[in-house]
Amino acid sequence: MDGSFGPAALKARELIERLRACVPCEVIPWDERLTTVAAARALREAGRKAKEQRAVIDQAAAQILLQSWIDSRHMRLRLIIAYDGRPYSGWQSQRSANTIQDILEKAFEKIAGRHSPCMVRAAPTPAFTRSASARMPTSSRQ
Repeated sequence: MDGSFGPAALKARELIERLRACVPCEVIPWDERLTTVAAARALREAGRKAKEQRAVIDQAAAQILLQSWIDSRHMRLRLIIAYDGRPYSGWQSQRSANTIQDILEKAFEKIAGRHSPCMVRAAPTPAFTRSASARMPTSSRQ
């Protein structure tokens, strides 16, 4: 588990290269180490005894393996960001304006190596921002 490849991993990599040459789709190597251990733990926590696990341990490990790949492809990030908005034209993407959303999506592409599928802003607008002018005395307005 030190990051080096053992004999089985080297054979698997050779197989992956041969597959890539033969199939028209992407072949993605995925680390399956410890999936059987995780499956045994999950089955034990679900009340299955060791003898009962034998028949389904590989299925459970395969589910964990597949779920880990699915989770990696649909990652969700939560960022808490504070910024000075003066140099930007608001949050939401606009055709010919520099926006916070555009800056963050470009940064995400650099980090993740792919386009951000969905970026959502979840922040309240403070009440004083929305209604400050309505509460200001007429003599104070510009």
